[in-house]
Amino acid sequence: MYKFICQKINGDIAHDFVLATKHAVDFMNWFENRNIYEIDYIEHINELDGIEDNKTIPVGTVEFVESFYKRFYGIELMPINIPLELLDYAQRNVWYGDETQEIDRELFCKSNSKVKGFTGIVKKGTILDKGEYLFSDIIDIESEWRCFVYRGQLLGIHNYINSLSHYPDVGVVREMVNKYKKLDAYTLDIGVNDKGTFIIEIHDFYSCGLYGFRDYQKILYMTIASHNQKIRRRD
Repeated sequence: MYKFICQKINGDIAHDFVLATKHAVDFMNWFENRNIYEIDYIEHINELDGIEDNKTIPVGTVEFVESFYKRFYGIELMPINIPLELLDYAQRNVWYGDETQEIDRELFCKSNSKVKGFTGIVKKGTILDKGEYLFSDIIDIESEWRCFVYRGQLLGIHNYINSLSHYPDVGVVREMVNKYKKLDAYTLDIGVNDKGTFIIEIHDFYSCGLYGFRDYQKILYMTIASHNQKIRRRD
């Protein structure tokens, strides 16, 4: 039986992924008419003395989940950003480098060595902290969408910034999904402008905003798949 260890902050559920997991566990146990999943709440990972098996899964902020995998499995979670196989869908120049990159114009820059690390526009002459980074030209984005992918299937596309009138080309999204096979469960963030549909970045399926995605069965399956894949990669 899988057990979800969910984070509370100051005694409250403060993360939508935690709330969705709670509803999903309640729904699936009701649907099956038996308890097939367990859920418990803590505020800090150090409240756990240990875990009984590989079926204990953390749900909460990035920091909460990172602490769990580092403490119990020695796993350092890393960002994905734009995988090399999807660079052709970026619609802009994208490259990877480090703090030695010369910044000779305004660029978009994002950490490639820390989840939720530095993200922003850097200006000419900016000095970066030591680390690995994604760099790209700045591009106009009319609307942004989050796609939910589970074992090669596109389950949903939800808007999270800007106009609903600029809907993505689903055919292009499916092409991306067909080319990216490394994760069993992930979100694919895409943008739309007058030139078409393009990739923004990919996230492993944990600690991510759901923006209205409420397939409770698939939320649990995706969370479990993401967890199991982390453990397999470690082994």
